[in-house]
Amino acid sequence: MSDPHLNIFHAYRGATSGGGDHAERARERQLEDNLTRALLITLQAVQGTAAQGPLLRALGAPDAQADAPYQCLLQVTEPDPAWRRIPVAAQRMVALHGGGQLQIGAQVDGTQRGRADAVIAGAGFLLMIEAKLGPVITAAQLERHRTTLEVPQAALHAVSWHALARAARDVLWADARRSGRERVALEPVARFVLEQWEGYLQMNGFGGFTEEHLLYFLRRREQRDELVRDGIRRSMEALTDEIVALWGTTWQRHVGNIAGTDRTAPATEAWARIAQGGVSGVPHLSLGLRPDGLVIHANVETDPAYRRFQDAWRQRPEVLLALLRELGAVWPPTASGGGGQPWRLAVARRIMTGPRRFTYAMGSDTAAASIIEWPTDDQQTFITHATARPAGEAAPEIMLIRQYPSAIVLEERHLAARLVEDAHTLEPYFAWLGMPVR
Repeated sequence: MSDPHLNIFHAYRGATSGGGDHAERARERQLEDNLTRALLITLQAVQGTAAQGPLLRALGAPDAQADAPYQCLLQVTEPDPAWRRIPVAAQRMVALHGGGQLQIGAQVDGTQRGRADAVIAGAGFLLMIEAKLGPVITAAQLERHRTTLEVPQAALHAVSWHALARAARDVLWADARRSGRERVALEPVARFVLEQWEGYLQMNGFGGFTEEHLLYFLRRREQRDELVRDGIRRSMEALTDEIVALWGTTWQRHVGNIAGTDRTAPATEAWARIAQGGVSGVPHLSLGLRPDGLVIHANVETDPAYRRFQDAWRQRPEVLLALLRELGAVWPPTASGGGGQPWRLAVARRIMTGPRRFTYAMGSDTAAASIIEWPTDDQQTFITHATARPAGEAAPEIMLIRQYPSAIVLEERHLAARLVEDAHTLEPYFAWLGMPVR
């Protein structure tokens, strides 16, 4: 979808008074409300279809009740007497959150009664929803909802917006591939609403990247949508969190702000790093989202990291050469790992243009598959000169880099798992630099 305003759930933002943190929180609150409203509209549209059970199960409904009729309510402040007949074991307080591990905050306030964001009630189950964009919910909020709705024993069920987007995508995938006895068919209206809801979640950073995310970097500054920008950042946070978990590393992620290098030039990519302590002054794994796809690279930049590289290269050059042989040998790609571009050794010069200011200029960019075809002496000579620091310049940026085109970024259902394979491949490089990943 190239225009988010054509999505049926996309809402024009209301006015927000003030600025800074207040305006940011107001925008987040509006999106929380709109996402919750979109969820209930979708649940109403798919009731009685093949999508009902998967979505309700994702929200915590008991398996035995996930296909039963239900009603959807928004902004609930009073209990329904009929809910008292629902077994306690089938009642859930649902914490919808932005991803990662749900955190229960300990903040306390004096409010005695609250308002549940939504309630989904069937004859045999009750789901009371508190929706958040981030990963934190307070114990006080949960207790207020239990008190307001008179269900003090409801178990807590945490589920992310990302998980709901995956559930919707799985249903749509099964519907698209239906055949014979495996037929999973949706009514046309239900399919349309579910597609729109999944697209709306993706647009706002839940469930992967969209075409609109990539197009964001090609638009002029005045045409850029803040909600799309925020969605890109949330998608990058979710992707890097998943990579960290699957990779099993002790390193931490840091997602950068999406801003231009100066006040007149708009940003051309969204970036994130996974590094020891999450800091930038050490060799680290980087991700960059660009209009033409996504790059993953082992990154050496700044003086301390560059000195590590030079020391390792002088002492044990054979380790890097062995890794380049491995990286070069995987091209052309195999059937299981296809789609990515070949690994490259790229070096970007950083030319000083003022105090603490520099401009990038590409020094060299060579496929590993080409380097390994040369005699060993030629390989060493090339790397020595390509990674040298020219006089008067800042330390160059050295990258073992691979790109995935936009088609894979948009269509790959297991993008994080594919990137983790690349991260595993780069582990010997980080160990060579004295930065083990675990």
